[in-house]
Amino acid sequence: MKFLTVPLFALAVLVAPAAQARDSLFKDYNAFSTYIDREVKRRNWVPMIQKLGGRSRYTQQQLQGIKIQFDTLYRQDFTHVEVFNRRDLGGGLWEEGRIYWRDVDSNVFVYLLLHEREEGLVVIRFSLNSSPEKILSQF
Repeated sequence: MKFLTVPLFALAVLVAPAAQARDSLFKDYNAFSTYIDREVKRRNWVPMIQKLGGRSRYTQQQLQGIKIQFDTLYRQDFTHVEVFNRRDLGGGLWEEGRIYWRDVDSNVFVYLLLHEREEGLVVIRFSLNSSPEKILSQF
């Protein structure tokens, strides 16, 4: 498996409060889960990063660079997904890890910090990486 170490590839975003109301809010966990699984499996990187809260963190040029890096590493859509770690932090806040894969050499890992609120589910922070260690270290 290849691991890219370019800073943009180890994508981590802490969502700004203003962006949360616009981009990182989902009706509920099911809506969020359906969205992220569909977008990662299809390798629809840029719209997903923007919707999860990265719109205010990255320029269009940076987003295109991320897309090129991910598309170079992952040339085919993913076929499987599993939540491999979920930890309740209390107060409606939890973190979870997800793995998406197609074959043995094609894995992408996702870390998410989520908050259930009256208005819906908010993505507070997310990170994507080809390295499980980079994601596991966030728990």
